[in-house]
Amino acid sequence: MNDMFQAMAEPSYLFSMGLMTLIIGIAMIVGHHIWDGSWRVVITVIGYLSLVKGFVILIWPKTMVSLMEGMVESGAIWVQLAFAIAFYGWMTWLGFRPEKEIAEATS
Repeated sequence: MNDMFQAMAEPSYLFSMGLMTLIIGIAMIVGHHIWDGSWRVVITVIGYLSLVKGFVILIWPKTMVSLMEGMVESGAIWVQLAFAIAFYGWMTWLGFRPEKEIAEATS
């Protein structure tokens, strides 16, 4: 686990990760800027969170590394992983349900 944090602390890795996260956030905001009060707002919020994360990684890289180390040491990373699996499972279910249910939900 220590080797992973040493690799993450490399300035080139942090810059690349921050830049990619920033670009993904911008793309999500530009491509999916929906504020209609339905579940689609969640995608827009994820875009804004990605944008903020990219800025934080680019501006304060050492803080992000120490924050992640603290999350792994305290076990909070497992709670975050469980939440991510549940959340993306819910989003998958929303995306692949039949068209009839979608039409009923929006009308």
